[in-house]
Amino acid sequence: MLQPDEERLREALTRLTAEVQTERSMNTDLERIARLTVELIGPACAASIAMLIDDVAETRAASDRIAFELDVLQYSTDEGPCLDALNGNIVRVGWLHGDHRFPHFAVGATARGVASVLSLPIVHQGEAIGTLNIYSAERDAFGPDAEDVARILAAEAAIVIVWSYLFEHAHDVREELQTDVDQWADIHQAQEVLMAAENCSAEQANRLLQNAAEASGDRLIDAALRVIDAAVDLEHSGRDARDLGSESEGAEPDVD
Repeated sequence: MLQPDEERLREALTRLTAEVQTERSMNTDLERIARLTVELIGPACAASIAMLIDDVAETRAASDRIAFELDVLQYSTDEGPCLDALNGNIVRVGWLHGDHRFPHFAVGATARGVASVLSLPIVHQGEAIGTLNIYSAERDAFGPDAEDVARILAAEAAIVIVWSYLFEHAHDVREELQTDVDQWADIHQAQEVLMAAENCSAEQANRLLQNAAEASGDRLIDAALRVIDAAVDLEHSGRDARDLGSESEGAEPDVD
């Protein structure tokens, strides 16, 4: 039976946490966890982490080529511990040759020298978002102690996956907000150009810009950029600023 060294486990997880904090690549972090799984669970010869992507299982990290091949074998045969674990259950196969739950997977895995498998769901908010899959050439390799260590590693994988998605979402939101700020700055600049060129108010300049956008079927920002570009061209050519009237075609300012 595996007797995990608690101090070794603590040190490994501390090292993993430090490495994860310096990375922003989910796949790199998951690969570290897969390799650490093999390091900490002695009988393991390979490990992988699969995720549900649009309801389809996909391997995102593997300790080596064999682990990846074993996952793909399950996807191609539509059976195996990895796929069953996605239902939220821990799946342990003590001896593939004598287990009849996954006959097609068992043939391929046995041919690759694998005798036993332990697959655990990676859970977030009560739902399986992936699996940690551990393979061994030994029969009955994974007992309760191995499962305890695997649970900790699966929890670490869940943190990596969730934080990665949160980071990506926050990055996307920040970029969208910055784009909005930049666009409104351009629109404001175009309004100021029109106010100077047409000797009109801010409200009238805004109306000119909106009418120009509607007349051309463009977005407001596109009309604004045309006004700004035209103003730059006029400045370089030395022409009068009132030539900008062509940029707001069909939209005379109200000067009631």
